Formats: sequence, structure tokens, C-alpha cells
Amino acid sequence: MTTSLIPPKCPRFSDAAPELFERYTAFIQDVSLSGTSNRGVEWHQRVRALASDLHSEAMALGMSRAYEYSDDIYWLDQCAAVVSFIAFGRLSSDFEKYQAAVHYYTAFSDTKPRVIEFDRYVQGA
Repeated sequence: MTTSLIPPKCPRFSDAAPELFERYTAFIQDVSLSGTSNRGVEWHQRVRALASDLHSEAMALGMSRAYEYSDDIYWLDQCAAVVSFIAFGRLSSDFEKYQAAVHYYTAFSDTKPRVIEFDRYVQGA
């Protein structure tokens, strides 16, 4: 992975399942070392499941009264988008779905700068 492909930083989750952060971090480390070329169907299935699990956790937190304002919700969606972008590309339906979830957060002043950084990453890659 080249420097321009290093995704925006994602902080450790405080409310989401810790194993999701570990899986995301392992994915980023793996593609940093080995890239995405010559990956088999099983790898793509695992990556698709990771993105889905990240987004599902964001949805679950958002629907919970206890966590509906958790900062993790944004980060989970951004991580899902990053994973699908790296694995499937910007024109994939997977990425477009998660990118739309990230773009929802442009409406909020505290997350808008994060979305701008994410978009810079996508456009620079």
C-alpha cells in the first residue's frame, strides 16, 4: 500500500465490540504489507463480512438509547467504508453504500471535518 492509501486514523472504539476494532486494524495491517492483488474469494468474503459487521454495529448502537449518541457510530461507518473502498474500489456497490452512510454525517458540525478528511483520502487514492 502506498502512502496515499493510508486511511484516516480511526480511534479505538469505546462502546462498540472491541473485536471489531481488532479485525479492522488487522485488515489495515494486512493490506499495508501485502496489498490487495491476487486475493482469493475467501479473502473477499471475509472483507465483505467485516465491512457489514462494522456497519451493523453502527446501526445497533444508533438504535440503542444508551448509545445513540456514541462517537463510535461515525467511526464504525467510516471503517466499513474504508474496508470496502480498499477491497472493492470506489465504483463498487459495497463502497457506495458505506460511503453514503459516512456522507450522512456532513450534516453535523462535529463530524463534518472527519467526512472531509475521508473524502480527501478517497479522492487521493
